[in-house]
Amino acid sequence: MGIQWMQAIPHEGVARTVPAPEAFSLSVRMRPGQTGWAGLCFGLDGKTGWAMLVSPEKQEAHFLELKNNAVWLDRGMRRQSVVPGREYALRGEYDGSVLRVYFLADPQQKDPWPLFEFPLKLNGQAALYAGRGGAEFSELCVSPLEKPFYTGETFTNPVMVGADPDILLHEGRYYLYNRVPNDPSSSEDAYLYNGSEHAKLDRAGDSRAIFRVTSSTDLVHWSPYKTVFSRDSVLEGAFCMSPNVTEKDGWFYLFFAGGRFRGEENFHIYCASSRSPEGPFTLKSTAPLHTDIEEIGGMPFRDDDGETYLSLVRFDRGNHIWLQKVHLSDGVAAADEAPARLILRPEADYEVDEYGRIVEGAVFIRHKGLYYMIYADGHYLGHYGESCAVAENIWGPYVRQKNNPILHHHFMADGTGDGIVIYNRDRSEMYLGYHRHVSPTDVEPRMTCIDRMRFVPDPDGGPDLLTVYGPTVTPQPIPFSKS
Repeated sequence: MGIQWMQAIPHEGVARTVPAPEAFSLSVRMRPGQTGWAGLCFGLDGKTGWAMLVSPEKQEAHFLELKNNAVWLDRGMRRQSVVPGREYALRGEYDGSVLRVYFLADPQQKDPWPLFEFPLKLNGQAALYAGRGGAEFSELCVSPLEKPFYTGETFTNPVMVGADPDILLHEGRYYLYNRVPNDPSSSEDAYLYNGSEHAKLDRAGDSRAIFRVTSSTDLVHWSPYKTVFSRDSVLEGAFCMSPNVTEKDGWFYLFFAGGRFRGEENFHIYCASSRSPEGPFTLKSTAPLHTDIEEIGGMPFRDDDGETYLSLVRFDRGNHIWLQKVHLSDGVAAADEAPARLILRPEADYEVDEYGRIVEGAVFIRHKGLYYMIYADGHYLGHYGESCAVAENIWGPYVRQKNNPILHHHFMADGTGDGIVIYNRDRSEMYLGYHRHVSPTDVEPRMTCIDRMRFVPDPDGGPDLLTVYGPTVTPQPIPFSKS
């Protein structure tokens, strides 16, 4: 269940060796067969190497590591439409330290993004690989890579420490909110108190601090954290999480989930407000948005007509996404008279894992008259990822994209979920902000990352597909540097 690593694949294909310089660009046309694996290999030295292979049977592309010249081990996967007999353009680029691999359904596509990009040391040959189903290759071209991938200033993920990030753009500055780690009894904060090697990445906050903020003009260089919301008598003993901020009419509204207090475990959505994005935020109303049902989440969305909606998560043998219309006025949020509606259940294979059935953290954007809902799939302790579903109406019905998940784990980054959309000032470009595990083997502290995101045409004629360049672990250009 969920997006798991495949079992080892026998190395039984035919690899046609391609001599390549130390830094190179390799391009070729490929027609895959009906079955088996086919694609490009890199760094083959007789025993080890790397490959990007596609499967028409699985409709997937995988990044694989060769061990002992015998088996391929799964190191990353992307959903990929692959039609037997159709011609595709494949490309590999290596600058001496970073390998990029492309699979282009449209050979004429401009400015394509690689399916995989990793920092690697390649000491051997490149190769064309055809498995038991065979593949036809043509128009092979290998040339030296004459210029670096990027010439300007770069950054490398993560950009900050912290889980459940929310980022607000206001008057030219980006404000990043997350929870203050300060609870010795919480498994999420244990790394600060148990001698973990990761403790140095963050510091425990004041015991009464709940949420904090940092700001930046470029999403890379951030100011020191400061507390924006603190505990009072109303929230005494509560565990609070997932801060989400929106602005309307000079008021900043901070939605969050709070629970495990007042003698009950149930969580509810609360809203605090402030006249400044840096707080302090206070509760003008101490009542939760809904008192009669447990829920978490609370991500606001302002539609083109000015109406505001809040995505929620409710529980029924798993986490389900609900939508509630809300009214914001004078620092107070109130639910609309019409009740919340269920809009997405966990049903796809990537939404069900060993921890449960989970869709959550829905974020909405508009594109060409359609609503795109980005949401987290799976449990944050597992191979958490991000997916997307599309509808003509804010209330649905929503149809999942065929390339889901649009962001998920590989062997250098895991737990890539809880996404938010970050625009530049004229909204011509966008990034996905998300958190990921601190390492492939440890969950906490979760780290805040950002990666490029855009729409691309569906080669089969459907709505544009939302795609993410990531999760990256290599140097990337400073966000919106061309804006």
